[in-house]
Amino acid sequence: MASTLLPPDPTRLVPATNGTGRPLPRGPVMERIDSTHSTWIFDTQRMRFRRLPKGVDPATPSLESDWQPYFALDVDPESGAFMVVLNEDRTRLLRAWRADVTGPAGTDETGALRTRELRLEPSGEGHPDR
Repeated sequence: MASTLLPPDPTRLVPATNGTGRPLPRGPVMERIDSTHSTWIFDTQRMRFRRLPKGVDPATPSLESDWQPYFALDVDPESGAFMVVLNEDRTRLLRAWRADVTGPAGTDETGALRTRELRLEPSGEGHPDR
């Protein structure tokens, strides 16, 4: 199966149509999120994304097979957490945190995950003696 190269920068300038002779920027088609280890590029019009290792130039051409479809992108601006929903049933998810936010809740100053035990009370459902 042949792969198609995509343009390296979908937000590049396009010729002006307002008569000023100066180029006008095209509205952004891509949304970029930098996490600790990756750069995530979301094509919001085509509902697809690609994830690049940190340090790779996202403007380099990509193959069609480099992109994965997604159903939704949920971003929490306070915590920096974001979740990529991979199917309509929301059963396949990818979750990460933006690098420009001071770490997700539950991490220390180094970014290492802190864990703690949670105690859940039984609901009583399915127990004949309750």
